Amino acid sequence: MVKKFVSYDTDTGELPADVEADLAQRFGEKLSKADADATYVRGEVADAKYAPRVATQSPMLVVGTRSKTGNARSATAPTSSLSDGSVQAETIRYRHFATCDAHSIRLVYGNITMGEPGPNPITVKAAVQYSTGDQGIVPVYFNGSRTVTIQPGGIAVSDPVPLDLYAGVAFYTRQRVSVTEAGQKWPIGPRVDTSVGDGMEPTDVVDAGNPATGHNTFRFGPTAIVGVPVATGLEPTWFLLGDSIVQGVGDTGGEPVMDAGWPARGLANNYGYINAGRAGEEAGQFQPGRGRLLGRLQLAAYCTHALVNYGVNDIKGNKTAAQIKGYLETIWAMLDRMGIAVYQSTITPITDNTGTTPLNAAQEAVRVEVNNWIRTTPGLLSGYFDAADASETARNSGAWKSGYSTDGTHPNSTGGGGIAAAFGPFVAALS
Repeated sequence: MVKKFVSYDTDTGELPADVEADLAQRFGEKLSKADADATYVRGEVADAKYAPRVATQSPMLVVGTRSKTGNARSATAPTSSLSDGSVQAETIRYRHFATCDAHSIRLVYGNITMGEPGPNPITVKAAVQYSTGDQGIVPVYFNGSRTVTIQPGGIAVSDPVPLDLYAGVAFYTRQRVSVTEAGQKWPIGPRVDTSVGDGMEPTDVVDAGNPATGHNTFRFGPTAIVGVPVATGLEPTWFLLGDSIVQGVGDTGGEPVMDAGWPARGLANNYGYINAGRAGEEAGQFQPGRGRLLGRLQLAAYCTHALVNYGVNDIKGNKTAAQIKGYLETIWAMLDRMGIAVYQSTITPITDNTGTTPLNAAQEAVRVEVNNWIRTTPGLLSGYFDAADASETARNSGAWKSGYSTDGTHPNSTGGGGIAAAFGPFVAALS
């Protein structure tokens, strides 16, 4: 119940006449003082009724780029998305872009690799940096401590960081990850590119120093960068869920996004996202009760929209069209329950290495049937993105556009860029 705030005579205990009349009109009889107190908030305001101003605030959402869920672009299995165990600690800096004006920034880290628990506990120390060099470094705390130990399968969310982010402006995360014994490992995700200010340093330079080595290697980084957007009218923030195509296998990515896979490349630096792709995954494996949801599904709560890109591996695994439809509808329902607008991608071609001939006629028939069904916007979908139309020579041809794929399954850098070029305007139209 929302109470009104009114003047109240504390000396006599009498209600003002207008309040008493209001109660009599609403309830048909004079109420007791206790009943009145249940409806009206007692207060003393000189000669006026006063309604307190209630502030509105946006929810906590992804507000930066390059969020990865322990899924390095080149990894084809959880074991290949871990450090090599040769060192026990290192510090890494990554450049990110703010995707909106935001405050109350928090860094999220996971001890999870492609939906599987990490092999051992890890300890993380972090800071956020405004500019290059070692200027403008703000320490990050976890429940009041500079470090946090994350158990296998765990996620740690920092305390709010006292800084503001501004849309389109670069900033840097600095994180040090360590283990207690030789041979232990940690999840890896983003690719280091020293040309944009990324870098690695073996020693602890979280709070000062200039990490500058490790170019073109995959290292530990944030699972998400979240905060409270200043504006209440929100741009979409995206939970990118799917297989190796979302993860970025086969694609080299590059500037300006520094992440691979056509979904992230299409978002560029304009929208916050979390890349939750897993190589080899089928829609039938991302289902309720499956361990693979770990460290991925719960992160969708930081997003307003989801793009689901499953189907290739289900088809190659000889699942029927009916099975695939059922799996997808279950995934959509999980996301819809979280209040997320769900979009499905159509399934790109599956061909031999020439890119022109479907790998299997029966499987191609399933792909065409599922794609035609997606185009009807069934069930809980808010819409769909036609990645197939963006990548095929013609609708349902089963052939890649020239130069779009090297192995017949994954878009290469050219193909990823081509599909991304269509996805960007699609997303912009939703804003």
